[in-house]
Amino acid sequence: MGGITTRELVAARIAARTEPLVRRAATNGRSGTQAAVRTQPPAARARNADDTVVALTPIRKRIAANLTQSLATAAHTLVVTEVDYSAVEPVRIAHELSYLPFVGRAVVDALRQFPHVNATLDDDALILRREINLGISVDLDFQGLVVPVVHNADGLRLTAMADSFRSIAARARARQLSADDLSGGTFTITNAGGYGTVVSAPIINPPQVAILSTDGVRMRPCAVGDGTGGWSVGIRPLGNLSLSFDHRAFDGAYAASFLALVRDILVQRDWDDEV
Repeated sequence: MGGITTRELVAARIAARTEPLVRRAATNGRSGTQAAVRTQPPAARARNADDTVVALTPIRKRIAANLTQSLATAAHTLVVTEVDYSAVEPVRIAHELSYLPFVGRAVVDALRQFPHVNATLDDDALILRREINLGISVDLDFQGLVVPVVHNADGLRLTAMADSFRSIAARARARQLSADDLSGGTFTITNAGGYGTVVSAPIINPPQVAILSTDGVRMRPCAVGDGTGGWSVGIRPLGNLSLSFDHRAFDGAYAASFLALVRDILVQRDWDDEV
């Protein structure tokens, strides 16, 4: 303190900051063992003697590589909307269906009006796909995920779409998918709602530019219009739809408009005409 700083002292301090960690630790009086511990990878330092080490399976490694690439390249953005499934509920119950095929039908109709969502990114170009091929994320007993594809999904009505979803999910869990079953997807739906989720932020399946998550549906109180400008409280089946999209492909207004159309189709369509 109070001494004179010379050029030599400044150079010595800079050299000390840039020399290897082990050498610095030794010159600071630390043991070689302490220095080696500090240079170990974080995962190795975190292991204890009673920890269980679970090796990553080949499918888990593929998923990790694919999703890491997606996060590294796509500009992920999330928009969420709430859906009143009152129009869906009686038809769903009568025909013993899940919510998924209803969402699928609404999605394929909305994609026709918002074609930039049904697209892939290729370098500096957005390729709008004429076919609508829905990828459906399927869990394999917590061992990994696969995304089999229902090709030409826009040509399927409600019950046919439900049958296709069930069939391809069953073949996925039985490990009976072909290469064609896993290729050509243009938009993906992942169904986390069965676990009671409220809001999900799914990772986009590259090179697609968007993915939709169906979250849990619950009977909840909400404001209900009486048609004359008044309001009352009703109990309705409500759930969220969460859309992750690549902001490089289109902007938030476009994504929000697409999601709003999916919601409006679910709310307003006469679903009895679909079966």
